[in-house]
Amino acid sequence: MAIKHLFKIKTLGDIDMIDVAFLRTLLEEKKYSDIKEELLKYDAFDISEALKKLSGSDLILLYRFLPKKVAVEAFSNFDQGTKNKLANSFTNKEIREMIDELNLDDVIDLLEEVPANVVQRFLASSTEENREIINKFLSYSDDSAGSIVTIEYIELKDYFRVGEALDYIRKVAKTKEDIYTYYITDEEKRLKGVVKIEDLMLSSDNVIISEIMKDSGFYIVKVSDGKEDVALLFQNHDISSVPVVDNEGRMIGVIIIDDILEVIQSLNTEDFQIMAAVTPLGKSYLDTSIFDMTKNRIVWLLILMISSTLTATIITNYQNLVLSLVILTSFIPLLMDTSGNAGSQASALIIRELALGTLKVSDFFKVLLKEVSVSILVGSILASINFIRVVFFVIPAHDERFKIAFVVSACLMIGLMVAKILGGLLPILAKFMKIDPALMAGPLITTIADVVTLIAYFNIAKLVLTNYF
Repeated sequence: MAIKHLFKIKTLGDIDMIDVAFLRTLLEEKKYSDIKEELLKYDAFDISEALKKLSGSDLILLYRFLPKKVAVEAFSNFDQGTKNKLANSFTNKEIREMIDELNLDDVIDLLEEVPANVVQRFLASSTEENREIINKFLSYSDDSAGSIVTIEYIELKDYFRVGEALDYIRKVAKTKEDIYTYYITDEEKRLKGVVKIEDLMLSSDNVIISEIMKDSGFYIVKVSDGKEDVALLFQNHDISSVPVVDNEGRMIGVIIIDDILEVIQSLNTEDFQIMAAVTPLGKSYLDTSIFDMTKNRIVWLLILMISSTLTATIITNYQNLVLSLVILTSFIPLLMDTSGNAGSQASALIIRELALGTLKVSDFFKVLLKEVSVSILVGSILASINFIRVVFFVIPAHDERFKIAFVVSACLMIGLMVAKILGGLLPILAKFMKIDPALMAGPLITTIADVVTLIAYFNIAKLVLTNYF
């Protein structure tokens, strides 16, 4: 007898894109119930990607067909221009419906994305208690733990019995974000302990919560702690949620793994952009305007262009040497490229280790020793191979081929050592100075290494190739 599949699990290959043209047709034909039915087939991300392709009244009208929860999730994926357009189209009635239907946590997420005038309209439609909570959460710095806190957690009392606690959890769990860990607080909301779902499931109904709760050995985050530090806590200790308290130790909410994943993705994207000498965009490539893209790129390119005048100045100062032995100039790209690549290798590894928390500022001298050792080994191998290459393959007929090969190979090793040491130490120095280590990556290290390499190159050439100078 054949087995019937009652449902189908979607794989990546089964995921369909929303047919925007079909939605437009349904709009024109005013088949609004069909639109609602069609949109219910997709999640918030897919819907936002489809609506991005629309503009004007079509966008606003289709957005109104979304369930409120999905609408808020989709809203966060739009560019700021679309967010402003949609937010300004909200009627007072829609605002009241959102406040009534959505968790306060979702309302706060929405208000973080909309213009100030829309925030005021939401606040005007909220109760005094909700206004106080919203204002408090909106005041937290974007870089702080408070900006990613959810207030939709389950709070228990230590005098509850397990059966009583489970009944309460069943009643409230549907509207909560974290339903696997429960937080025990006193009358002043000070955190006394935590208990997990498995603790309750493995205990009899008559057991009192205070007997099974963990009152120590768990992590707590302060609302003022940095998001990056919280992300490291999640990464290094394999936790799925963490309670957040204010300066008086009162619990204000929790941070869950879903929000931390977004933080980690954002931080990684920002680091990659900085390492590529691009000011962080803060949004996706396609959602960034040409003007913003130009503004974000031009600053670093100007800085690097101006810094490159250092190398030009060095070459100019040694122009007599260059004119006497023009062949020296043919090796400059080799020296500069090798030192730049070596610096990028070292900095990429160190920046990543710092981000993961596996390297500390206190490891400065350990990194120095390791990079010196690695650069000596790598430099010796490359210099030896380069010496043979120059003598026998690049300038085999030149009278001074051995001396030139020595000069180039010696400078190759010097440039590589300087670049690797800078690549390893500058990010740690930046961390110590509370600067983003990614700022010390790629282009900056390459520029410094180029300057040192060129100065060494021309001075060693003057010492070795005395017949020409």
